[in-house]
Amino acid sequence: MKKMVPFFVIFTLDLCINLSCKLDDNGKKIAGQVPGPFNISAMDFVSNMKVGWNLGNTLDATVGNLNSPITQLEAGWVGIATTKENIDTLKNAGFNVIRIPVSWSKAADSANNYAIRSDWMLRVTRIVDWAIENDMYVIINTHHDSGDQGTIFRFLDSNVEGSLVRFTQIWKQIAENFKWYGEKLIFEPLNEPRTGSDWAGTPEQYNNINRHYQAFVDLVRASGENNRYRFLLFNTYAASRNPAPMNGLILPEDSVKDKFIVSYHAYVPGVFCFPGRVGDTDQWSEEGRSGRDALDITEPMDRFHEKFVQNGIPVIIGEFGAVNKDNAAERQRWVEYYTKAAWDRGMRVILWDNAQFGSGSSSTEYFGLLDRRTNQFIYPELLAGLLNGSK
Repeated sequence: MKKMVPFFVIFTLDLCINLSCKLDDNGKKIAGQVPGPFNISAMDFVSNMKVGWNLGNTLDATVGNLNSPITQLEAGWVGIATTKENIDTLKNAGFNVIRIPVSWSKAADSANNYAIRSDWMLRVTRIVDWAIENDMYVIINTHHDSGDQGTIFRFLDSNVEGSLVRFTQIWKQIAENFKWYGEKLIFEPLNEPRTGSDWAGTPEQYNNINRHYQAFVDLVRASGENNRYRFLLFNTYAASRNPAPMNGLILPEDSVKDKFIVSYHAYVPGVFCFPGRVGDTDQWSEEGRSGRDALDITEPMDRFHEKFVQNGIPVIIGEFGAVNKDNAAERQRWVEYYTKAAWDRGMRVILWDNAQFGSGSSSTEYFGLLDRRTNQFIYPELLAGLLNGSK
């Protein structure tokens, strides 16, 4: 049975959004003066993070349209809506970072300047608030609005101008809604920006993604209040760990200094992390495959460390994970090594959890960790490895 939200709760939250309320240190909406600049460097900001978790396959689901109920927009893939208890469980377990992927175009009216449905914005805000109330770092983005063919953000010379218009329309609304939030709310403009199945990219696409990033910085800063100083997170083309996309990322000009974070995604080694690949294996060790098991993890870390971290720009691995292959001990060793290797380089990691559980040789990507119905961690070994690696 669908749980109904009392009208006065919806009205109060909606009123706060419309009046641009801000939050105190405990996540409560208050009135008063605008806080000053976020007086912390990006490097110090990220160093205060511990370990992160993705609310995967949820608000980012592409199911539904302008006429769909909110529950379908959120639960179309995982079959369950997020609860405050889910977020509380994560914080109590030791996570202090949550990435909340969001797809917006399904709830945006293309005939009305891509106006986002107020109830969808309210739902995203509600989940953000639950994390803020837990004193967590929160990342929100535009997730499946770019990447695959037919999405609204595109990166070829032939379609970039229209994309920039749509991109700025969407982000102006997000920026306006969240402009009073404190420093722990981070904006990520694009998820894995690419053109269709091209995961390598070209200089043309790198350049057009960089154009989107500059437009994003300009509009966020112009939206005022705390957005003048907000920390912003930028992915490479396709969030790729490879050298060409990494070098193709040119960080935008900014009116303030030291507020940028760089990110990439790396499910490596691929034969261990994904199901059904050529050479598929449920085994991992530092020495495995003549050392490639470890090098697949550390080589991209070293590249990003040299280019960004050593130059004062922190790096977050925004997605990583390994599917269950009935290999709990192997995954624990892998995730602890991965997390510690990142920490040793001043980087942080955010585990991908798509709420999918199972095992075997199926092509299904069983990245689930937290059972959101029972608030139990199905693989405590994986959780232990994450926490041990982040000490």
